[in-house]
Amino acid sequence: MGPFSNAVFSSKELFDEHSLNELSLLDGEQRLAYVYEKVKDNMENIFSEFYASIDNIDNEMDDNNNDSELNEYKELSETVESSLKPGYNILTDKHNNKTSSKCTEESILSDKVEIKSSPGQGRFQVAKELIPKGEIVALESPAVKFSISRESEGMCDSCGKFIPLNEEQTSQRIQCHDCAQVCWCSSKCKEQAISSHHKFECKIRLSQVMRREHPSLGKLFLVFRIFTQKNCKFFLHHYSNLIEIHASGNQGNFDIPHDIQRLFCLVGHPVTSPAQILELNLVAIAFIRLLRQADYFSDVTMNKQELSKSEIAIGVLSTILIPVINVNTHPIYHTAKDLEQISTFAAIYPVIASSLNHSCHPNLVRVSAMDKLVLVAARNIQKGEELTDMYTVHWAEYDTEQRKQYLKKNFHFDCVCCACKKDWNNIEDNPLKTNEDERKVPWNQYMERNHTEQIVLSKLFERN
Repeated sequence: MGPFSNAVFSSKELFDEHSLNELSLLDGEQRLAYVYEKVKDNMENIFSEFYASIDNIDNEMDDNNNDSELNEYKELSETVESSLKPGYNILTDKHNNKTSSKCTEESILSDKVEIKSSPGQGRFQVAKELIPKGEIVALESPAVKFSISRESEGMCDSCGKFIPLNEEQTSQRIQCHDCAQVCWCSSKCKEQAISSHHKFECKIRLSQVMRREHPSLGKLFLVFRIFTQKNCKFFLHHYSNLIEIHASGNQGNFDIPHDIQRLFCLVGHPVTSPAQILELNLVAIAFIRLLRQADYFSDVTMNKQELSKSEIAIGVLSTILIPVINVNTHPIYHTAKDLEQISTFAAIYPVIASSLNHSCHPNLVRVSAMDKLVLVAARNIQKGEELTDMYTVHWAEYDTEQRKQYLKKNFHFDCVCCACKKDWNNIEDNPLKTNEDERKVPWNQYMERNHTEQIVLSKLFERN
């Protein structure tokens, strides 16, 4: 168990039932202070011991850095990458509409799509006209991304591009002199990283910290990366506005970048039980401890017996973002030589996450183009039809009860898509073996979707 996980889980043992009940009666800032008072010594001991051994860790990570064991990946050509825009049909290589160059919802989504909302569905996308199979309906760059796999070690820390070894088995990677596992594909990407998140993350050897943790913890560290991409003064200056944006669920007329506002507009899963409240605050305090190690705060006192004003602000914002991240994350895939899709990073795409619902019978295909999320029509989508994505479970691959339980546990909603309502089950119950015409149509659409996905990947990565 790594230092971060150890700090969180061992601190849970310091709370009895009475403490949990007291905690549930407090508000956000009071909860942080209450939890911090009980766990500060335990967390300080764990992190201090870890950083005292940092030289040994650096040497160990250098010895274990074996690039030859990592996959090699196919990358988009510059020609293909420049052509990817909403309205471009990957199958026919034709552009069907125009988009704005500004970072707005309209530039991320096809002009054949509109966003609607209802009390039961929230925000959702609907086709304003026929959208042909293969046409891009949305393309979005991530507001934040973070590694969730050892496979990402040979990839640029800024753009996510895979940096291959050459014939002499030497790398074109520009490496950080202090972080054994961090590299970039160009001086431009290095400068971008150092001017934002890396200047803080390098100080705490975050790449080495994460090597001691389970790779899936990278999803949670999207929250940490949101803070390191900006300095503390930014979040202190906009603190009350970010709280207001989150409470209302709407962007305001504030001098705050759109991607940050959109992050705080996203809806998270409910945190209601005392145990959930405790874990949420423990994670926030562990983030604070790491940020303190990185000299992120300007008002931290030497005795560290109490949280400073800026630490409390970052802690409260963390408790807002953690439940949001848990249910609004998309994987970034890199494509291996055999077109196998390998998950390498977790990312947040706020416009897509806030406007696209799940279906176990989706009409979209999702692919990664570098770090961009591309949504493509899996079949012809009719005017007035809702556009739907799939949160990893398809009706042809899982039984109805399995799907519903998985979605309830991981995404906190009861699925009422057509496949769940009609109890369509997995591939072993092949509808082509029956006389049920109603089942043959969705089965054929499932097969068509798989075929479209393979063709899209082939065309994007120039595989004949």
